Amino acid sequence: MDILTDFLQEYNDGRSKSLFCLSCALLPLEKLIELHRFMDRCITVVDKKEKTKLLKDRMQDLADKLQIDLKLNAKV
Repeated sequence: MDILTDFLQEYNDGRSKSLFCLSCALLPLEKLIELHRFMDRCITVVDKKEKTKLLKDRMQDLADKLQIDLKLNAKV
């Protein structure tokens, strides 16, 4: 919950809430911790949009490696 809260407060660009929630629910905790630590160390990127894009790209890459789909499947 702490990682999700931090992602939502620090990196939410208004369109990322679903991705962050899905990632925190589906990705393994140790991978989320690694990702969170990476973002904390990533001080070279100052712009919030760039940080958000970096986080989203890293999440998607990690999910792809683990063969996890981070898309909502709507039932019709």
